[in-house]
Amino acid sequence: KNVGRVVTMSPSILTFDVAMQLVPKMRFLDKVGLTAYDMANFPQLFNFPLDRIIRPRLLFLVYLRIPTISKPLKYILAPTDHDFCNITLDGITPDTYAKFVSTLPPMELPEPPRPSKRVPLPGKPALTRPENEKVMLRVKGDARLAGY
Repeated sequence: KNVGRVVTMSPSILTFDVAMQLVPKMRFLDKVGLTAYDMANFPQLFNFPLDRIIRPRLLFLVYLRIPTISKPLKYILAPTDHDFCNITLDGITPDTYAKFVSTLPPMELPEPPRPSKRVPLPGKPALTRPENEKVMLRVKGDARLAGY
């Protein structure tokens, strides 16, 4: 039921790399007190960058001793820092938030997997042909191939 809701509300989640995008976000959200239910209610949060939006804003709430579940995620992840400060946090200045963000250590995200290098098999590759050799493809239903 929740999976269908999440995919309906945020279909792009199907294109995310689980190890690189979903798992780090879910681990962080769990650490700051959000549950799977909270994530299912606002799955668009997975569209936001963890290092630039999600982490700084949720840690700022923790810093201010505001429970992370006290504000709806759609307001915590407001479009701009100005909206986040003035609307979600009732007038905290964006400068205060910017100073807090500047004190955060950089986040270590998992490195993307490197493409594997194919090791050539010994001998001649299976699908090679002389450069000038013509290739004839036979297609089912070709009139030149009776009975095929």
